Amino acid sequence: MELINIKFDRTEEEQNGKAKYKVDGRELFAEETVMYHYKQNGYNAIWSENNYWWCLLGLLFWDVIFAKVRGAVQISRGGIDEELYVDSPKFNELFQWTISTNGMPADYFTVDFYKNREAMINNRIKELSNSNVESVLRQSYQKHHGQNFRMIENWNRFSIEELCIVPRILPGEAVIKILDRILRNISENRSGLPDLLVYNDSILFMSEVKSEKDKLSEGQKNWIDFLESTGIRVELCLINHTERQIANLKKKEQESKKLVTVSFGNSTSKKRDEAIEFVKNQPTYFTSGEGKEQIHGAIFDVNDIETLYTMLDLTSGWKSQRIEIDGKEVKSTELRSVLWCFREKNKQGASLDYCKQGRYDGDKNNFSCRMVSLDIDRWTEYGYISTDSGDWIFDKKELEEYKDSILQNISYCPLFDPKKVEKVFEKIPERINPIRDKDWAYISSEHNEWFNHNGKWYTTWGNTNFPGIAAMIGVCKMSRKEINEAIRDIKEEQKMDRYLSNSRVVPKPQKKSGCFIATAVYGGYDLPEVMTLRKFRDKTLNKNPLGRLFIRIYYRLSPPLADYIKNKEKLRKGAKSILDVIVKRLNDR
Repeated sequence: MELINIKFDRTEEEQNGKAKYKVDGRELFAEETVMYHYKQNGYNAIWSENNYWWCLLGLLFWDVIFAKVRGAVQISRGGIDEELYVDSPKFNELFQWTISTNGMPADYFTVDFYKNREAMINNRIKELSNSNVESVLRQSYQKHHGQNFRMIENWNRFSIEELCIVPRILPGEAVIKILDRILRNISENRSGLPDLLVYNDSILFMSEVKSEKDKLSEGQKNWIDFLESTGIRVELCLINHTERQIANLKKKEQESKKLVTVSFGNSTSKKRDEAIEFVKNQPTYFTSGEGKEQIHGAIFDVNDIETLYTMLDLTSGWKSQRIEIDGKEVKSTELRSVLWCFREKNKQGASLDYCKQGRYDGDKNNFSCRMVSLDIDRWTEYGYISTDSGDWIFDKKELEEYKDSILQNISYCPLFDPKKVEKVFEKIPERINPIRDKDWAYISSEHNEWFNHNGKWYTTWGNTNFPGIAAMIGVCKMSRKEINEAIRDIKEEQKMDRYLSNSRVVPKPQKKSGCFIATAVYGGYDLPEVMTLRKFRDKTLNKNPLGRLFIRIYYRLSPPLADYIKNKEKLRKGAKSILDVIVKRLNDR
């Protein structure tokens, strides 16, 4: 990130808490002042902030945002939120009401928005990658201008010519990457983009404006890092900053550097001459001693990771190899283990978003470091269940020791921020009780998740036979969506019980009803085999049109068939042998 500092006289009065400056006989906001500065230097500028990108997002992904998918419409029944399926009788009516009233689907600001449309978003990205983005933008603007969209409050803020500047000058790939990042987590990533778009006929870059006391937020830092990873230049334009303020900014940048001293002495390795030649070419080369006692070495910046690794590889396994960081000697294997992740990020040219993802699942990492694998939403370690109070009580000493080990072991990474780790651990409470803390559930010794609803215990599978506090070994956090789905499953189980008690009555087919044949074959609704088949139904079959067609046909035909099978032992055993094979394959997968 480039840094510039410009000087303008500040007015005594502020407007809405924002500084104003005297510029050519006028009083301008900080952003307008910087726009004037760029104009004097031969550039045009647009005060874009986040709104400009919201317009591009809406226009280029309009059909995806307003697609009729599960999650776009939500209703509340008996205090339970429910996502309607597209072919639900009320979906179209409520969808039109939701869009016209709110200007967005019901799940727009949730993490489920991207999950519900991931395939559609990826398809749209491929389509845009093979299209003229400016042409697509103009067509969409003409088609949708003036329509209700939550993130475009004023359609007249940017003209179509202004909106076309970015796709005309920037590579389409860079534009798509920016919009894709917003879509992945709209609630978190919709803000923090730089204030200005600065351009001429062939160049476009962004500028973040900061008046005397303003500082970069975490979101702004993340966006700047991301933009630079895509090849987009970003300037930090300061107004009236003192030399001390600028020195402090540069000092913070220097503090992120991690310096590693690598030295070596005599060795019988065939790579010794190559290692000496390589290290002598480093600007920080040093040597001491003579003959066989001579030591060669250099100081490496971890940010120049490939140069450091070349040095480590050339001297790998040497007894005379010595590695020091902040005066502390470390082993090569230890350093490589910590820096493996940082090296991978650099190879991929990834932004800081890479660090915030889980190492294995890609989900958000609370520590902003994928090397920290502690799941703070699920606890079976670093504490215990009190059978007296029902509380999960944290062992603060164990947690403190684990935190210290994290801070010590990962501190060699230049991107690691120990303050973020400290903040996460500070927020961990003394104890958790799923009765009192409604977003939490117990974990049983059989790894079932038990949550309390209206004074009764349930599992996510609908089981209500609570085995008691003594059988609990931990606690986990549950989203409101997970709890709502579990409660709906419980209601379905109750429907199934009524069906089994009066098997001659065929219930009206429902979108999510019980597995009639499997229940009849295995003899129970909440048995593991039936649960596996239900999960396959909900997580796989229900995600595509053919699967949903199969479900509808199945629930029209299966109740009487299940009733017939359960009274015919040979048929039941035959059906069981077939279902056993299916269940095994599903479990293996």
